[in-house]
Amino acid sequence: ELYNAGGERIDLSNFFLTDDSEQPGKWQLPQQFLYPAEYYIVWIDDEENQGENHADFKLKKDGEFLGLYRGPQQGYFPVDTLTFTQQVTDQSSARLPNGFGEFEITELVTFGSHNERPSSTQSIEIDGFSIHPNPASDRIFLNQISLQIIALEIFAASGTKISQHDITNGYIDLTNLVSGLYNLRIQLTDRILWRTFIKL
Repeated sequence: ELYNAGGERIDLSNFFLTDDSEQPGKWQLPQQFLYPAEYYIVWIDDEENQGENHADFKLKKDGEFLGLYRGPQQGYFPVDTLTFTQQVTDQSSARLPNGFGEFEITELVTFGSHNERPSSTQSIEIDGFSIHPNPASDRIFLNQISLQIIALEIFAASGTKISQHDITNGYIDLTNLVSGLYNLRIQLTDRILWRTFIKL
């Protein structure tokens, strides 16, 4: 998860991800702008056929190096790096405070959103958009305020696209989903929002 903590938009294609400090330009991010306070999700799973935000290398569960570099006009230089240890299911490394603190292991589910959001919240409301209830058993309702939504897509936790929806009824039917964690991608005219929800 990449986060723009600055005050200007960033061209992601100027940045590279790698698991080898000797190869800083291993995988170039797609040509897309990341606006202030926005998040961008990259799946480091060596499955490029799943979309442009899937890197062509895979991280080891036992731990290794991960680096974000800028380049290559004047050479590559590290923007952020992390050497992580063995990973635990349903836990993540997050910067706390959000965006600039040290990495900490957390059980909070904050996919594409603020790292300090409580995982037990019953409604998620950021940028005038909320979904509820969360967790949900059969449907989630959408509350949008002055937002023009172009598309709604549901992705599995693995990054695989599951389905696409419209907002004709003001809700999304979840009855065809198995229980688990999902990510809702909200395509607006000027940006993309992500929300995480749990299907009971």
